[in-house]
Amino acid sequence: MKSEARTGCTLARPLFVFLISALLMSAIGCSGDSGHASRKINTSVPTAAPTSSPAASPTTTVTPPATATPTPLPTPSSTPTPPAVACADSGSRQLTFVNNCTYEVWLGTTGGQLACRANADCPAGGGCQNINAQSGVGACSCGTGNTCPSGYSCYVPAGGTSGCFQSLPAPVSGSLDLKPSGSGTNSVTYCIPAAASPGAVQFSGNFYGRTGCPADFATCKHGGDACTINPDGSNDCCNKACQADSPGSSSGHCGTGTPACETGDCSASYDCPPGVGGNPPASLAEFTLQDLGTGPNLKTDFYDVSIITGPNVPIQAAPMPNTFQTTVPAAQSTPYWCGIPGHPQSVGKLPGCSWKVAALPPVPGATPTPDYLHALQAVALHTCATDSDCPTSMTCNAASNVCECSDKSACNAPSGNPAGKSMVCTSLGTGEPSVCTCSSNSDCSGGYVCGSLKIPGSSGVVKTCGLLTGYWGAGQLCAEDLSLGAPFNCSTPQNFGGGATFPVGVKCTQDGDCPPFMKCDSGTGTNKCVAMAPCTGSANGCPSGTSCTSSFCTASSPASCSADSDCETGFICHSSVCITTAACTSGTVGQDCPGLMSCDGSNQCAPNYANLYSANGINSQSCFVSNPAPAGLDQYCGGYALWNLNGKPLPSSIATPSVPANKQWVSIAKPPEKIFKYSCPSAYSYQFDDAFSTFQCEGQSDAKQPGYVVTFCPAGAPGAAP
Repeated sequence: MKSEARTGCTLARPLFVFLISALLMSAIGCSGDSGHASRKINTSVPTAAPTSSPAASPTTTVTPPATATPTPLPTPSSTPTPPAVACADSGSRQLTFVNNCTYEVWLGTTGGQLACRANADCPAGGGCQNINAQSGVGACSCGTGNTCPSGYSCYVPAGGTSGCFQSLPAPVSGSLDLKPSGSGTNSVTYCIPAAASPGAVQFSGNFYGRTGCPADFATCKHGGDACTINPDGSNDCCNKACQADSPGSSSGHCGTGTPACETGDCSASYDCPPGVGGNPPASLAEFTLQDLGTGPNLKTDFYDVSIITGPNVPIQAAPMPNTFQTTVPAAQSTPYWCGIPGHPQSVGKLPGCSWKVAALPPVPGATPTPDYLHALQAVALHTCATDSDCPTSMTCNAASNVCECSDKSACNAPSGNPAGKSMVCTSLGTGEPSVCTCSSNSDCSGGYVCGSLKIPGSSGVVKTCGLLTGYWGAGQLCAEDLSLGAPFNCSTPQNFGGGATFPVGVKCTQDGDCPPFMKCDSGTGTNKCVAMAPCTGSANGCPSGTSCTSSFCTASSPASCSADSDCETGFICHSSVCITTAACTSGTVGQDCPGLMSCDGSNQCAPNYANLYSANGINSQSCFVSNPAPAGLDQYCGGYALWNLNGKPLPSSIATPSVPANKQWVSIAKPPEKIFKYSCPSAYSYQFDDAFSTFQCEGQSDAKQPGYVVTFCPAGAPGAAP
């Protein structure tokens, strides 16, 4: 399973955690504004999440279709030429990143969280948190004094639980600043040291390109740095968001909530902080490099390219020649063994990636597909410190560091914003800025598109004219703004058959008989599954007067119970604690119901379309491993696609699930996610795309393991240098 992640607005899930043993094991889960480096934007090409997120691993232990005899590995027609091997230390791995784009790319990195099965696996004083029900794997919190093992750094999110995240060593050559192809140093190389102990994962994490960063990004002040506010309000922060240490003070610190780069930004930082992923949209190259001992399958790497939260720049990941097995093992699938996800060229029956995001082709006789393409367009955020940073007739809103309009004339050329033609000035609400908004590309002037962006600190997503910087994933858009309507309808409750929403009368004798986020209510003798209110952290997502205990919202009084009658209305007695049953009275998005749930017609918090897009909540299990739904319910697993693109089925590395597909996922979530699959068939387009997107590779021997080269704008992809 894939779990895209970053901090801030995200898919509401923790960063990846990967621990793979034996065969494999799953884990837990803007535009040309002044001061930005000049770069070429091709509107047919994406240019740049947790999440929320990082490393690669299939959803569960699976056995691919067996091959009778080992098969020679096909060679793509265009294989990247990597730098010479640079890592001399025994057991170390080389990771090289090359920018072949015509614009500057800053490398972003997010290391995976230290995995565990029990508290004893974690630093002293820490604990094993969020243990996944399918894999039994959890994530370590930091130890006493925020300590972590060597090679890991502690991250403590505001109001959340700490975690130990893997960190990269210093590069052996190059820097994070990858210059355009042909105009300077466009590569950086790391040597990943051997695993600290036998049986450990050598490295787990993801990498992405940050685009549209300021021209002085190497020298300006980054998120958290001390900064100076000049008399005119200007400052030396990369994101122009210097927050005064006290009212009226000229000294402050650069904010981390306002991005410095247009896409892939990580808290406006130079080196991405541990536990912080890149702001979507962001194309990811994800790796789990294993060194679990000697023998078959114990040194198998898992890697992939993911565009789940939306693509921003073409990307591919390739094993370095002469470092991996050139013969495909008998039980592996040829295109996915030591192959190249994201590669523009086809390999056997696996098509190459055009990296052109386009509307789905029409199906004769079928109902026309909604216009997802334009709804997914992402544009850049204009940040400002003073009015001089804004287009003519607009002013800088100091609270949000964005350019603000006063009326329609400020939003459109010739007297106002050159990006606009028919935009309007829209107030985002009390205490929020008024911004220029659009409804279609025709509202924008030549070269600009009507795209979505999230203003830091605002209540939702807005549409405005700007240069195309990439495409949002549908799940990420819903995570940013649950109130979004057509074509996504994020807060619409799911239908589980027979016109019912959720919950329905599922009989049970124990909690294991119920779907995710439901408990068996046996206290009244009804023995039916009841919806619970899930939560994370101290009280994240819980209604007022409740707290988060063992991942569910519990009443503060009474302290214990023995029967449902001991609890207040809306709670049941479960494991001697009163737990809220997720009852609700408000139809307003975000009220009464926790997380991404919505209040349905029966006054119960119900899973909605946002859960489908993001494969969380009740949809958080893969159809490849989920048991059939209880009698009376349609299938509720996270959906699966046996991809058929242009009439040709994609080759699969995992056997077809035995359970039926989630009909709602197929009709609601699959269409917008299929847009991304067309642009790159070898990349993850949704969380459970394992069968068509997970690649594996092993070295030539136990002592010689693969190195990898990640290329931005690989040869033949749009945006590549000639």
